[in-house]
Amino acid sequence: MKNTIILGIVGLLIVGIVIFMNLSPKKELTAPVNNTNNASSSTVTEIKGTAQTISLSEVAKHNTPEDCWIIVDKKVYDLTSFIAQGQHPPTIIDSCGKDGTVAFNTRGEKNSPHPKQANQVLATYYKGELAK
Repeated sequence: MKNTIILGIVGLLIVGIVIFMNLSPKKELTAPVNNTNNASSSTVTEIKGTAQTISLSEVAKHNTPEDCWIIVDKKVYDLTSFIAQGQHPPTIIDSCGKDGTVAFNTRGEKNSPHPKQANQVLATYYKGELAK
């Protein structure tokens, strides 16, 4: 009898937790924003509290392996530290300061998409949105 009561209480706690979790408001998950830029306020504007709008001319300034920003699908990524890790073929450097959407989506000469993990890694280097 005592075990049945304990199991009943544990069961109610589990059901309560499940109900609470399903009723709690969901938080939208976003990629981390890398805000370590030195751009002037005339070319980078804060929007929505976390994302930045970055001009094409600003991206073009970051065109070396030591300072490499890349555009993929109208989003800007600061891949400087990723390149420094040496975990990617040097072909990535060809896209520094430019729109690398085609190169990323086709893996350059391999003409095949990157695996999902590459998209997840790319998201960690997110800098902001390309200005229209």
